[in-house]
Amino acid sequence: MDYIEIDKKKHPFLFAIRANREMSKCEDLAKKDDIYFVWLGFKYGAIRESKDCPFTEDALVDLFEDDMDLFAECEALLGEQMGKLKAAKAPAMKALLE
Repeated sequence: MDYIEIDKKKHPFLFAIRANREMSKCEDLAKKDDIYFVWLGFKYGAIRESKDCPFTEDALVDLFEDDMDLFAECEALLGEQMGKLKAAKAPAMKALLE
């Protein structure tokens, strides 16, 4: 798990198996944007620490409107965590196909 600092407070961020499962259950994933995936990271980071997620998707839009560097930081961390998840899944999928 990682942390992203917003307004001098560190917020947990985790996009892993549970977030991926929620994403895969989304009925129309094509209508979701990057904010949704970032929000999932904050949601599951908060869950991991037994806290409530302090953000809604709309609240993140408001934050990012005013701070594009923060949005870029969140996107970079999301990409990093999604990459780790994909790498972890690859050997299992390969074993299933053999």
